[in-house]
Amino acid sequence: WSTEPFGVDDPEDLAFDAVSGHLFVVEGLDSKVFRISPGDNGEFDGVSPGGDDVVVSSFETRFLGLTDPEGIALDPRTGNLLLVGRPAGIVLEATPSGELVRVFDTSVADATKPSGIVLAPGSSNPEDLHLYITDRGIDNDVAPNENDGKIFEFCLEMLPGNFAPSVDAGPDREITLSETVQLSGSVSDDGVPNPPRATVVTWSHVSGPGTVTFGDVHALETSA
Repeated sequence: WSTEPFGVDDPEDLAFDAVSGHLFVVEGLDSKVFRISPGDNGEFDGVSPGGDDVVVSSFETRFLGLTDPEGIALDPRTGNLLLVGRPAGIVLEATPSGELVRVFDTSVADATKPSGIVLAPGSSNPEDLHLYITDRGIDNDVAPNENDGKIFEFCLEMLPGNFAPSVDAGPDREITLSETVQLSGSVSDDGVPNPPRATVVTWSHVSGPGTVTFGDVHALETSA
């Protein structure tokens, strides 16, 4: 399906969040990250008119210090995003809504053009998640016979402490009064402290006249 209907003319990479069910698409030309919901049919088939996907949110990475993002990965331990681009010697960690968490210094690798990033089992200990970054090197448009691509592996220390959960109430909905609407929220957490390593979901009426009755006030997916 095409990314052009929601303004992505230069898609570079994507990441999937199995907890929220959202897809993150990174766009290099405008330095943006888009968060996509599969819509009511539960399948990624593009936004209207081709499908019913919904752009939940987006943010610009240049305001966080990264331009021309080429790679994106999701850390399942925190629910945060990891991004590479320019400058070449950093990895940027941000929340799904675009808040800067921290910046990793990877300049020791002396990469030319980071082009991809992924978290995967470490080569020294498969029980640990390590960060793998691809460097495409010199642009093959300039030097078509160049073969200097590399893959770097990093072991990243997790920050101590208990970070707030990342919460999303789902896409906006419009209904006719007296009708019922289905809500689909998501939440991810760092699992600290352990125990209890648990989060509690509670829906609430934030603003506006009238009252709202939830089918299950503590369920991620519920009627209202």
